[in-house]
Amino acid sequence: MVARILMLAALFVTQAHAMPTAWTEPVTGMRFIAVPKGCFQMGTRGPVKPMDIAPWEHAGFKGKLEADEQPRHEACVDAFLIGEHEVRASDWERVMGEAPPQGSGAAPASGMTWHAAQAFAARLTQLAEQSGARYRFRLPTEAEWEYACRAGEKKDNLPVRRTDIRDVAWYSLQRAPEPREVGKRKANAWGLYDMLGNVWEWVEDGYRADAYARHALYNPVSKDAADGERVIRGASHRSDFLHVRCGKRASYPANEAMGQIGLRLVRTK
Repeated sequence: MVARILMLAALFVTQAHAMPTAWTEPVTGMRFIAVPKGCFQMGTRGPVKPMDIAPWEHAGFKGKLEADEQPRHEACVDAFLIGEHEVRASDWERVMGEAPPQGSGAAPASGMTWHAAQAFAARLTQLAEQSGARYRFRLPTEAEWEYACRAGEKKDNLPVRRTDIRDVAWYSLQRAPEPREVGKRKANAWGLYDMLGNVWEWVEDGYRADAYARHALYNPVSKDAADGERVIRGASHRSDFLHVRCGKRASYPANEAMGQIGLRLVRTK
């Protein structure tokens, strides 16, 4: 009898600390999806070749599209919960008490600096602590973001035609003048919406072109940033289809803002 009680108590503790498959944040109603612990091949095997090089050369592009996405390497991350979709303008307003710089309603909150995105995560964490919760919110690391975007897919899945990704992403093909409401395209295999297109998403990492050569195997993150640049991921509604892929890296100054940059949060225990 005692052994049975101890077994049930142990099971209760295990379940109480287990990460849920999905969870709804009470202040905003944002849903978070549980992403399992695992390893994946991070980066792009390459090369990524434009179908027509002329416009790229005209724009002054002389490098390789995948130059800072190599070497392709194994990265392992712990389990975490990530936003089912990008933070909406309505979410921002509920947490911060004012409208975001850009966006309204169910459209992504955008136009904030990296520091403002960090302030949003900190404020939501503070609200959770005030309610007695012990979890916290933050931006995903670059590795977590790409792992969630790939959703178990082992291939690069580089788009060949401009129409290859129109079912899952808002990008330049649709000629949308503004970001669209979240969740209007198909989710990926893990139930995450708008990982590609709509708005770029700030992540935790400082940008370094050689970051992948420096990565640790477990939970890699680049703390230092070259010239104050921070990584953005996922491309936007204005991006060419070659940039709308899980392996694409880009950067923007942490203290500057752009209307095509928003955020998505991670919840940790």
